[in-house]
Amino acid sequence: MLKFYSHLDAHNDVLKLFDEMSQCGVRPDAFVYPILLKSAGKDGRLLHAHLLKLGHCCDGYVRNAIMDVYAKNGPVEDAHKVFDEMSERSVADWNLMISGYWSWGKRAEACGLFELMPDKNVVTWTAMVTGYSRVKDLVRARWYFDHMPERNLVSWNAMLSGYSRNGFAEEAVRLFDEMLKARMQPNETTCVAVISACSSLGDPCLAESLVKMLNEKGVKLNCYVKTALIDMYAKCGNLENARKVFDELELQKKMRSAGYVADDNCVLRDLEVEEKEEIVGSHSEKLAIAFALLVSEAGSVIRVVKNLRVCQDCHTAIKVISKMEGREIIVRDNNRFHRFSEGLCSCKDYW
Repeated sequence: MLKFYSHLDAHNDVLKLFDEMSQCGVRPDAFVYPILLKSAGKDGRLLHAHLLKLGHCCDGYVRNAIMDVYAKNGPVEDAHKVFDEMSERSVADWNLMISGYWSWGKRAEACGLFELMPDKNVVTWTAMVTGYSRVKDLVRARWYFDHMPERNLVSWNAMLSGYSRNGFAEEAVRLFDEMLKARMQPNETTCVAVISACSSLGDPCLAESLVKMLNEKGVKLNCYVKTALIDMYAKCGNLENARKVFDELELQKKMRSAGYVADDNCVLRDLEVEEKEEIVGSHSEKLAIAFALLVSEAGSVIRVVKNLRVCQDCHTAIKVISKMEGREIIVRDNNRFHRFSEGLCSCKDYW
């Protein structure tokens, strides 16, 4: 049951169930602690201290989980202390440590471990590609990509995403062409990177052909792909297609069920009702919040900054979303801060 909750990222449920387990007198074993450490997050240090007292830190899986806590939440140097204390280190331990250093922007430490690592695998090389992409050194990222003994789909996606995120749209498209020639089948992550590149180039044709290819292969497009499509169509000026994709998002369906109706009074041009709804449905703050709901941790605060005044429709929509999703949403426009919570705004609908 703990593992089930963990797979769902229901970390609070994991901790509650563990409390029940302890109250019932059930003693945890080495398989339970890695699940708890994953759910503990920043409180992992306290659990680590508890495990030291119990003498459960000798197990390899437990140590790896402790390293993971420090690598993700810091300080990463504490992860290295656990790493140094290991009498035997698996490939997974080395990879976790290298990725951890990259996550904290410690290039020298990550590269040093890479050179010391005896048996590098595709995950190790991909971590270097991802790391150099994060620090915007695409020349070095490409060097590691080109020198990989073998590549998998994750490796290709890491290089593609690196190009796309850092503004090298043409290089991303060329690499995607190489990927297809290498007979590597794209997935949703590939799709997001390519769509973002097409968005920068103002050319939706390649993205549309890729989406068509995935549809023909029976791949169900996830919310990340749909959000990237909305952004691309909006930037290319195709608000009709942006609206169509937005309507497919689960968020939009939930909003309508909650009673939200688009307010097109802010559109002053002489257009049909449907065209006005397309325009208000593609406003930047709505797209930003939709994306934040997809990628952020459940219950976390969403913050959006824009340089124009929030329109009446977006203000109403964000109130609905805050209540429906149980999120606090803070929006700063050119006039003031809006704090949305439980369907209400701090401005009391006057701004």
